[in-house]
Amino acid sequence: MHQPPAVSYRVVRSRWQLLVIAAFTVLAALGAFLFVLHQDGLWRGITLGVCIAASSASAFVGWSRTSDGRLHWDGQAWHGPQQALRDLRVIFDFQHLILIRTTDHSGKRGWMWLERSADSAQWLHLRRALVASQK
Repeated sequence: MHQPPAVSYRVVRSRWQLLVIAAFTVLAALGAFLFVLHQDGLWRGITLGVCIAASSASAFVGWSRTSDGRLHWDGQAWHGPQQALRDLRVIFDFQHLILIRTTDHSGKRGWMWLERSADSAQWLHLRRALVASQK
């Protein structure tokens, strides 16, 4: 089988992921507001609000710590923004947005949202390399 040529793709923090975090935060806050509006007991609403704030903050911190850099396919193996990768799996492919799971040689797993807008010129080459590397 013919392997796709080497490709290097720019990885940036996903704006789509940030939008999803913000949307879920707003929906959860609206749900909490409606819950408190129709229930007795302010403490339940405060507890619910604290839980929503903590989980939203955790999701935002996780997003802000995602690494920028380059994802590189050399024709044989993938190399991530910080290290060589033992495994890379496509989890979801939405044509213009791809979620991948990476595993480095120490066994540490990571997740990356790849967006076409980060490097449109290399997008199709990246997708070919991703599909060809899945065994």
